[in-house]
Amino acid sequence: MRFRQKIMGAALALALSLSAVDAQATTALLLTRAQLVQRSDLVVRATVLSIESSWTEDKTAIVTTTRLKVSGTLKGRQASELVLRQLGGRVGEEALVIPGEARLEVGEEVVLFLKDGQGGVVGLTAMAQAAYHVRGDKVQRDMEGLQLMRMVGGKLRPMPHKPEPREALAKLMADVVRIVRGR
Repeated sequence: MRFRQKIMGAALALALSLSAVDAQATTALLLTRAQLVQRSDLVVRATVLSIESSWTEDKTAIVTTTRLKVSGTLKGRQASELVLRQLGGRVGEEALVIPGEARLEVGEEVVLFLKDGQGGVVGLTAMAQAAYHVRGDKVQRDMEGLQLMRMVGGKLRPMPHKPEPREALAKLMADVVRIVRGR
């Protein structure tokens, strides 16, 4: 959790220092697929079983806990179920919205890039960049709320906001396997 807070703090500082970015977005460096795989402890195909938001023990933040049924592991340890924890959510009338955080739905099939956390709980490697939503034989990420940046000529430049195109699920999975194997 402290690592995520540091990331969020760095993202906020970067967002405040760049006047050209949307105030309702989290600023993040665009990661290539290879970078996502390399930075992830686990890459899984899973179905969302349940989603529950609650206050942290100290009542300073809301976190969302999502139970996942794993149908395939492309990288990392084998598990039949995982517990994903994300900052943000809604408890009663109170909500904590984190722009750029992946939004999952019960029953949805996803491919997730994950980091191991404390007590067997996992977190997303790179917010919405780490969540591919499966629709039939296609996948697509929802990057709403992320102001993605990339290096151009040694300087960070904001990327234009546009929906990411759908791609074949089989291609995503084959790419991940190829990268894990070092090809």
